[in-house]
Amino acid sequence: MTRIAAIAALAMLLAGPASAHSLRLTLAAEPGCLTGEITYSDGWAGDGEIAVVGRVDASVQPERVAANAAGRFSIKATPGRYRVKVSGNEEHEVEREVEVPPGATDAACEPFVRLDIGPVPR
Repeated sequence: MTRIAAIAALAMLLAGPASAHSLRLTLAAEPGCLTGEITYSDGWAGDGEIAVVGRVDASVQPERVAANAAGRFSIKATPGRYRVKVSGNEEHEVEREVEVPPGATDAACEPFVRLDIGPVPR
């Protein structure tokens, strides 16, 4: 019985860090559109995770956007530098910046999901 308890304890110690996962945020921008994908390092999509998207210069109110089932979101964006912050489950957080270039917008940038919850606290 002692041997089984020792093996179980060792398995729990080894599984701790190996089972940890991190939140990942990939951003892309084209004229008029900012898109992102939220995933976890274990391969799971960030389904329903909320991204707070705002201009770095704070010239417009940040918006909250929810990721779809595949972990993707998009939002219409004017040219400039944007900061995107995602707070996921288990207190994971990730923040990235991306530049939305100027230019003609040929492609439609329809949001996958958008939440109109109100102002985002700064």
